[in-house]
Amino acid sequence: MSYGLWLGSTADGSITLHGWTEPHSGRTEHWPPYTLCHRSQLTQRLDDLGLTLAPGADLNDLDMRWDVYLNHADPTALKAQLDAART
Repeated sequence: MSYGLWLGSTADGSITLHGWTEPHSGRTEHWPPYTLCHRSQLTQRLDDLGLTLAPGADLNDLDMRWDVYLNHADPTALKAQLDAART
């Protein structure tokens, strides 16, 4: 499965997770943005969700409102977890 996950930030310090997945069938699914937390809680929230920084990624880039790319062992399970938390 191919996927992309990245963080974005807002002026008020909220952090959002964006993503897409493409299973072997080839149909790309774009995720809705998920509000994760405030910047001050981000490290713990990433740990809770099993998210790790992609090579070369730096959380300090969020301070400049740049995207920060992530990895996850099972993006399908992550999306299901985030969707369940929304309801």
